[in-house]
Amino acid sequence: MEVPMARSTLQKNVQTAKYAGIDYHKKFSLVTLGDEHGEPIEQIRLWHDDVPNITRFFKQHKGLVCAIESCRGYEWFLDLMTELGLEVHVCNPVRMKIICQTAFKNDKIDSRKIMDLLARNYLPTSYQATPAERHLRERVRWRAGLVRKTTSTKNAIKAILAKENISLKDPYSEKGRMQLASVPLSTTHRELLDEMLEVLDANQAAVSSQDKWIRKHAKNDYQIELLKTIPGFGDISAIAFIAEVGSLGRFKKPNQLSSYLGLVPRLSESADRSWRGGITKQGSSLMRTLLVQDAWRALSKSAELRRRYTGISRRRGKQVAIVAIARKLAEIAYCVLRDQTPFCESKLTRTE
Repeated sequence: MEVPMARSTLQKNVQTAKYAGIDYHKKFSLVTLGDEHGEPIEQIRLWHDDVPNITRFFKQHKGLVCAIESCRGYEWFLDLMTELGLEVHVCNPVRMKIICQTAFKNDKIDSRKIMDLLARNYLPTSYQATPAERHLRERVRWRAGLVRKTTSTKNAIKAILAKENISLKDPYSEKGRMQLASVPLSTTHRELLDEMLEVLDANQAAVSSQDKWIRKHAKNDYQIELLKTIPGFGDISAIAFIAEVGSLGRFKKPNQLSSYLGLVPRLSESADRSWRGGITKQGSSLMRTLLVQDAWRALSKSAELRRRYTGISRRRGKQVAIVAIARKLAEIAYCVLRDQTPFCESKLTRTE
Protein backbone atom coordinates (compact mmCIF):
# COMPACT_ATOMS: atom_id res chain seq x y z
CA MET A 1 0.00 0.00 0.00
CA GLU A 2 1.26 3.43 -0.90
CA VAL A 3 0.16 6.29 1.34
CA PRO A 4 1.21 9.93 0.92
CA MET A 5 0.45 10.94 4.52
CA ALA A 6 0.59 9.74 8.13
CA ARG A 7 -1.26 6.53 8.90
CA SER A 8 -3.26 8.16 11.69
CA THR A 9 -4.61 10.75 9.26
CA LEU A 10 -5.54 7.98 6.89
CA GLN A 11 -7.45 6.04 9.51
CA LYS A 12 -9.33 9.18 10.43
CA ASN A 13 -10.20 10.36 6.93
CA VAL A 14 -10.44 7.27 4.74
CA GLN A 15 -14.16 6.80 5.47
CA THR A 16 -14.87 10.27 4.04
CA ALA A 17 -13.71 9.24 0.57
CA LYS A 18 -16.09 10.38 -2.15
CA TYR A 19 -13.98 10.37 -5.33
CA ALA A 20 -11.53 7.84 -6.80
CA GLY A 21 -9.09 8.39 -9.65
CA ILE A 22 -7.86 5.14 -11.19
CA ASP A 23 -4.68 4.91 -13.25
CA TYR A 24 -5.06 1.53 -14.97
CA HIS A 25 -2.12 -0.64 -16.07
CA LYS A 26 -1.81 -4.18 -17.34
CA LYS A 27 -0.98 -5.81 -13.98
CA PHE A 28 -2.20 -3.27 -11.45
CA SER A 29 -4.19 -0.10 -10.91
CA LEU A 30 -3.19 2.83 -8.74
CA VAL A 31 -6.21 4.32 -6.97
CA THR A 32 -6.28 7.77 -5.38
CA LEU A 33 -9.13 8.42 -2.98
CA GLY A 34 -10.28 11.98 -2.37
CA ASP A 35 -12.78 13.72 -0.13
CA GLU A 36 -15.73 15.86 -1.23
CA HIS A 37 -13.36 18.78 -1.94
CA GLY A 38 -10.97 16.70 -4.02
CA GLU A 39 -8.29 16.59 -1.35
CA PRO A 40 -6.32 13.30 -1.53
CA ILE A 41 -6.86 10.88 1.32
CA GLU A 42 -5.17 7.68 0.28
CA GLN A 43 -3.31 6.04 -2.58
CA ILE A 44 -3.29 2.29 -2.98
CA ARG A 45 -2.00 -0.15 -5.58
CA LEU A 46 -4.50 -2.89 -6.46
CA TRP A 47 -3.08 -5.94 -8.23
CA HIS A 48 -5.25 -7.40 -10.96
CA ASP A 49 -4.47 -11.03 -10.07
CA ASP A 50 -6.32 -10.54 -6.77
CA VAL A 51 -9.86 -9.65 -7.83
CA PRO A 52 -11.38 -10.53 -4.40
CA ASN A 53 -9.13 -7.91 -2.80
CA ILE A 54 -10.20 -5.31 -5.39
CA THR A 55 -13.82 -6.16 -4.66
CA ARG A 56 -13.31 -5.85 -0.89
CA PHE A 57 -11.58 -2.50 -1.31
CA PHE A 58 -14.38 -0.88 -3.32
CA LYS A 59 -17.11 -2.42 -1.16
CA GLN A 60 -15.70 -0.39 1.74
CA HIS A 61 -16.59 2.85 -0.06
CA LYS A 62 -20.29 2.85 -0.90
CA GLY A 63 -21.39 5.80 -3.02
CA LEU A 64 -17.88 6.34 -4.34
CA VAL A 65 -17.68 8.24 -7.65
CA CYS A 66 -14.88 6.76 -9.77
CA ALA A 67 -13.03 7.75 -12.93
CA ILE A 68 -10.80 5.51 -15.03
CA GLU A 69 -8.91 6.35 -18.20
CA SER A 70 -9.99 4.56 -21.37
CA CYS A 71 -7.19 2.17 -22.32
CA ARG A 72 -6.56 -1.34 -23.56
CA GLY A 73 -8.03 -4.14 -21.46
CA TYR A 74 -9.76 -1.99 -18.84
CA GLU A 75 -13.27 -3.22 -19.59
CA TRP A 76 -13.33 -5.98 -16.96
CA PHE A 77 -12.34 -3.45 -14.27
CA LEU A 78 -15.06 -1.08 -15.45
CA ASP A 79 -17.67 -3.87 -15.39
CA LEU A 80 -16.57 -4.94 -11.90
CA MET A 81 -17.04 -1.45 -10.45
CA THR A 82 -20.40 -1.12 -12.20
CA GLU A 83 -21.54 -4.45 -10.72
CA LEU A 84 -20.57 -3.13 -7.28
CA GLY A 85 -23.00 -0.25 -7.78
CA LEU A 86 -20.37 2.48 -8.09
CA GLU A 87 -20.78 5.53 -10.31
CA VAL A 88 -18.05 5.23 -12.93
CA HIS A 89 -16.82 7.76 -15.50
CA VAL A 90 -14.45 6.96 -18.36
CA CYS A 91 -12.08 9.83 -19.11
CA ASN A 92 -10.92 10.71 -22.60
CA PRO A 93 -7.15 9.99 -22.85
CA VAL A 94 -6.57 12.42 -25.74
CA ARG A 95 -8.14 15.38 -23.99
CA MET A 96 -6.50 14.37 -20.71
CA LYS A 97 -3.08 14.77 -22.32
CA ILE A 98 -3.99 18.28 -23.45
CA ILE A 99 -5.33 19.31 -20.05
CA CYS A 100 -2.61 17.69 -17.94
CA GLN A 101 0.57 18.69 -19.75
CA THR A 102 3.40 18.60 -17.24
CA ALA A 103 7.13 17.96 -16.97
CA PHE A 104 6.52 15.37 -14.24
CA LYS A 105 4.53 12.19 -14.86
CA ASN A 106 4.14 8.96 -12.93
CA ASP A 107 1.38 6.66 -11.71
CA LYS A 108 0.73 8.59 -8.51
CA ILE A 109 0.50 11.93 -10.29
CA ASP A 110 -1.76 10.56 -13.05
CA SER A 111 -4.12 8.92 -10.57
CA ARG A 112 -4.33 12.06 -8.47
CA LYS A 113 -5.01 14.26 -11.51
CA ILE A 114 -7.87 12.03 -12.60
CA MET A 115 -9.40 12.24 -9.12
CA ASP A 116 -8.85 16.00 -8.92
CA LEU A 117 -10.51 16.70 -12.29
CA LEU A 118 -13.41 14.42 -11.37
CA ALA A 119 -13.98 16.22 -8.06
CA ARG A 120 -13.87 19.63 -9.76
CA ASN A 121 -16.23 18.51 -12.54
CA TYR A 122 -13.58 19.21 -15.18
CA LEU A 123 -13.01 15.61 -16.22
CA PRO A 124 -13.15 15.09 -20.03
CA THR A 125 -15.24 11.95 -20.42
CA SER A 126 -15.71 9.35 -23.14
CA TYR A 127 -18.82 7.43 -24.09
CA GLN A 128 -19.26 4.15 -22.20
CA ALA A 129 -20.30 1.49 -24.66
CA THR A 130 -22.62 -1.21 -23.37
CA PRO A 131 -21.33 -4.82 -23.24
CA ALA A 132 -23.47 -5.62 -26.30
CA GLU A 133 -22.00 -2.67 -28.23
CA ARG A 134 -18.48 -3.69 -27.21
CA HIS A 135 -19.09 -7.21 -28.49
CA LEU A 136 -20.36 -5.90 -31.83
CA ARG A 137 -17.29 -3.64 -32.09
CA GLU A 138 -14.99 -6.58 -31.47
CA ARG A 139 -16.76 -8.56 -34.19
CA VAL A 140 -16.72 -5.89 -36.89
CA ARG A 141 -13.15 -4.81 -36.06
CA TRP A 142 -11.94 -8.40 -36.12
CA ARG A 143 -13.56 -8.88 -39.52
CA ALA A 144 -11.98 -5.64 -40.78
CA GLY A 145 -8.57 -6.89 -39.63
CA LEU A 146 -9.09 -10.18 -41.48
CA VAL A 147 -10.05 -8.30 -44.65
CA ARG A 148 -6.90 -6.16 -44.40
CA LYS A 149 -4.80 -9.28 -43.90
CA THR A 150 -6.42 -10.88 -46.93
CA THR A 151 -5.65 -7.82 -49.06
CA SER A 152 -2.03 -7.66 -47.89
CA THR A 153 -1.57 -11.38 -48.62
CA LYS A 154 -2.92 -10.93 -52.15
CA ASN A 155 -0.55 -8.02 -52.70
CA ALA A 156 2.36 -10.12 -51.41
CA ILE A 157 1.48 -12.91 -53.86
CA LYS A 158 1.45 -10.48 -56.78
CA ALA A 159 4.79 -9.05 -55.60
CA ILE A 160 6.35 -12.53 -55.64
CA LEU A 161 5.01 -13.17 -59.15
CA ALA A 162 6.34 -9.82 -60.33
CA LYS A 163 9.84 -10.85 -59.22
CA GLU A 164 9.54 -13.79 -61.63
CA ASN A 165 8.16 -11.53 -64.42
CA ILE A 166 4.79 -13.26 -64.24
CA SER A 167 1.52 -11.36 -64.52
CA LEU A 168 -1.78 -13.10 -63.77
CA LYS A 169 -5.01 -11.16 -63.50
CA ASP A 170 -6.53 -13.28 -60.72
CA PRO A 171 -4.11 -15.86 -59.30
CA TYR A 172 -6.41 -16.45 -56.29
CA SER A 173 -9.40 -17.99 -58.09
CA GLU A 174 -9.62 -21.66 -59.01
CA LYS A 175 -8.81 -20.88 -62.65
CA GLY A 176 -5.95 -18.57 -61.66
CA ARG A 177 -4.43 -21.21 -59.38
CA MET A 178 -4.49 -23.73 -62.20
CA GLN A 179 -2.57 -21.24 -64.34
CA LEU A 180 -0.23 -20.54 -61.44
CA ALA A 181 0.54 -24.24 -61.04
CA SER A 182 1.75 -24.44 -64.66
CA VAL A 183 4.02 -21.39 -64.73
CA PRO A 184 7.77 -21.89 -64.12
CA LEU A 185 8.87 -20.60 -60.70
CA SER A 186 12.00 -20.96 -58.63
CA THR A 187 11.81 -23.54 -55.86
CA THR A 188 11.99 -20.92 -53.08
CA HIS A 189 9.25 -18.77 -54.60
CA ARG A 190 7.04 -21.81 -55.25
CA GLU A 191 7.29 -22.86 -51.60
CA LEU A 192 6.58 -19.34 -50.40
CA LEU A 193 3.59 -18.95 -52.72
CA ASP A 194 2.10 -22.22 -51.47
CA GLU A 195 2.38 -20.94 -47.89
CA MET A 196 0.84 -17.59 -48.86
CA LEU A 197 -2.08 -19.31 -50.57
CA GLU A 198 -2.70 -21.39 -47.44
CA VAL A 199 -2.79 -18.20 -45.35
CA LEU A 200 -5.11 -16.59 -47.91
CA ASP A 201 -7.52 -19.54 -47.79
CA ALA A 202 -7.56 -19.47 -44.00
CA ASN A 203 -8.24 -15.71 -43.92
CA GLN A 204 -10.99 -15.94 -46.50
CA ALA A 205 -12.63 -18.77 -44.55
CA ALA A 206 -12.47 -16.65 -41.39
CA VAL A 207 -14.03 -13.68 -43.20
CA SER A 208 -16.82 -15.91 -44.50
CA SER A 209 -17.44 -17.13 -40.96
CA GLN A 210 -17.73 -13.55 -39.68
CA ASP A 211 -20.02 -12.61 -42.58
CA LYS A 212 -22.26 -15.54 -41.67
CA TRP A 213 -22.42 -14.37 -38.04
CA ILE A 214 -23.20 -10.80 -39.14
CA ARG A 215 -26.01 -11.89 -41.48
CA LYS A 216 -27.50 -14.02 -38.73
CA HIS A 217 -27.28 -11.18 -36.21
CA ALA A 218 -28.74 -8.68 -38.69
CA LYS A 219 -31.75 -10.86 -39.40
CA ASN A 220 -34.99 -9.51 -37.90
CA ASP A 221 -33.22 -6.52 -36.29
CA TYR A 222 -35.40 -3.47 -36.95
CA GLN A 223 -32.60 -0.94 -36.41
CA ILE A 224 -30.42 -2.68 -38.98
CA GLU A 225 -33.31 -2.99 -41.41
CA LEU A 226 -33.89 0.77 -41.13
CA LEU A 227 -30.24 1.53 -41.86
CA LYS A 228 -30.25 -0.81 -44.87
CA THR A 229 -32.90 1.37 -46.51
CA ILE A 230 -30.17 4.01 -46.93
CA PRO A 231 -28.45 3.86 -50.35
CA GLY A 232 -25.13 2.02 -50.09
CA PHE A 233 -25.73 0.54 -46.62
CA GLY A 234 -25.52 -3.22 -46.10
CA ASP A 235 -25.43 -5.61 -43.14
CA ILE A 236 -21.80 -4.86 -42.26
CA SER A 237 -22.17 -1.08 -42.46
CA ALA A 238 -25.41 -1.14 -40.46
CA ILE A 239 -23.99 -3.28 -37.64
CA ALA A 240 -20.74 -1.30 -37.59
CA PHE A 241 -22.71 1.96 -37.34
CA ILE A 242 -24.69 0.70 -34.34
CA ALA A 243 -21.55 -0.68 -32.69
CA GLU A 244 -19.24 2.28 -33.29
CA VAL A 245 -21.73 5.10 -32.69
CA GLY A 246 -23.64 3.63 -29.74
CA SER A 247 -26.40 5.75 -28.21
CA LEU A 248 -27.63 8.53 -30.51
CA GLY A 249 -29.06 10.41 -27.54
CA ARG A 250 -25.69 12.07 -26.88
CA PHE A 251 -25.85 13.86 -30.24
CA LYS A 252 -28.27 16.78 -30.50
CA LYS A 253 -27.80 17.32 -34.23
CA PRO A 254 -26.69 15.22 -37.22
CA ASN A 255 -23.57 17.36 -37.74
CA GLN A 256 -22.41 16.48 -34.21
CA LEU A 257 -22.33 12.85 -35.28
CA SER A 258 -20.30 13.78 -38.38
CA SER A 259 -17.83 15.57 -36.13
CA TYR A 260 -17.65 12.55 -33.81
CA LEU A 261 -16.77 10.34 -36.79
CA GLY A 262 -14.07 12.77 -37.96
CA LEU A 263 -15.81 13.62 -41.24
CA VAL A 264 -15.79 17.41 -40.81
CA PRO A 265 -12.97 19.70 -42.02
CA ARG A 266 -10.47 21.25 -39.65
CA LEU A 267 -11.13 24.93 -38.99
CA SER A 268 -8.72 27.63 -37.90
CA GLU A 269 -9.94 31.22 -37.47
CA SER A 270 -8.14 34.28 -36.22
CA ALA A 271 -9.42 37.85 -36.60
CA ASP A 272 -10.45 38.19 -40.25
CA ARG A 273 -8.57 35.10 -41.44
CA SER A 274 -10.16 31.67 -41.81
CA TRP A 275 -8.61 28.40 -42.93
CA ARG A 276 -10.21 25.01 -43.56
CA GLY A 277 -8.12 21.90 -43.92
CA GLY A 278 -8.78 18.22 -44.42
CA ILE A 279 -11.16 16.24 -42.27
CA THR A 280 -10.22 15.76 -38.61
CA LYS A 281 -10.18 11.92 -38.82
CA GLN A 282 -11.22 11.64 -35.20
CA GLY A 283 -13.26 8.73 -33.96
CA SER A 284 -13.64 5.37 -35.68
CA SER A 285 -11.43 4.95 -38.75
CA LEU A 286 -13.36 1.77 -39.59
CA MET A 287 -16.67 3.64 -39.75
CA ARG A 288 -15.16 6.35 -41.96
CA THR A 289 -13.82 3.70 -44.34
CA LEU A 290 -17.17 1.93 -44.53
CA LEU A 291 -19.05 5.20 -45.09
CA VAL A 292 -16.75 6.16 -47.97
CA GLN A 293 -17.23 2.71 -49.54
CA ASP A 294 -20.98 3.05 -49.09
CA ALA A 295 -20.86 6.52 -50.62
CA TRP A 296 -19.45 5.15 -53.89
CA ARG A 297 -22.25 2.56 -54.02
CA ALA A 298 -24.87 5.16 -53.12
CA LEU A 299 -24.07 7.21 -56.23
CA SER A 300 -25.66 4.55 -58.43
CA LYS A 301 -28.76 4.27 -56.22
CA SER A 302 -29.66 7.87 -55.37
CA ALA A 303 -30.14 10.57 -58.00
CA GLU A 304 -29.95 13.33 -55.37
CA LEU A 305 -26.70 12.08 -53.84
CA ARG A 306 -25.26 11.68 -57.35
CA ARG A 307 -26.25 15.27 -58.15
CA ARG A 308 -24.55 16.50 -54.98
CA TYR A 309 -21.42 14.52 -55.77
CA THR A 310 -21.23 15.90 -59.30
CA GLY A 311 -21.62 19.49 -58.14
CA ILE A 312 -18.97 19.23 -55.42
CA SER A 313 -16.50 17.27 -57.56
CA ARG A 314 -16.55 19.99 -60.22
CA ARG A 315 -15.55 22.59 -57.64
CA ARG A 316 -13.39 20.64 -55.20
CA GLY A 317 -12.44 17.34 -56.82
CA LYS A 318 -13.64 13.76 -56.53
CA GLN A 319 -11.98 12.95 -53.21
CA VAL A 320 -13.54 15.89 -51.38
CA ALA A 321 -16.87 15.13 -53.03
CA ILE A 322 -17.01 11.47 -51.97
CA VAL A 323 -16.11 12.39 -48.38
CA ALA A 324 -18.96 14.92 -48.44
CA ILE A 325 -21.34 12.15 -49.54
CA ALA A 326 -20.00 9.87 -46.77
CA ARG A 327 -20.70 12.67 -44.28
CA LYS A 328 -24.22 13.02 -45.69
CA LEU A 329 -24.81 9.28 -45.30
CA ALA A 330 -23.80 9.48 -41.63
CA GLU A 331 -26.28 12.32 -41.10
CA ILE A 332 -29.01 10.40 -42.94
CA ALA A 333 -28.34 7.37 -40.73
CA TYR A 334 -28.71 9.60 -37.67
CA CYS A 335 -32.10 10.90 -38.87
CA VAL A 336 -33.34 7.44 -39.85
CA LEU A 337 -32.61 6.00 -36.40
CA ARG A 338 -33.77 9.10 -34.56
CA ASP A 339 -37.11 9.23 -36.35
CA GLN A 340 -37.42 5.43 -36.67
CA THR A 341 -38.49 5.83 -40.29
CA PRO A 342 -36.98 4.33 -43.46
CA PHE A 343 -34.92 6.45 -45.83
CA CYS A 344 -36.94 8.57 -48.23
CA GLU A 345 -35.25 10.12 -51.27
CA SER A 346 -37.76 12.98 -51.41
CA LYS A 347 -36.71 14.18 -47.94
CA LEU A 348 -33.21 15.03 -49.13
CA THR A 349 -32.95 18.80 -49.54
CA ARG A 350 -31.66 20.27 -52.77
CA THR A 351 -29.10 22.41 -51.00
CA GLU A 352 -25.42 21.46 -50.71
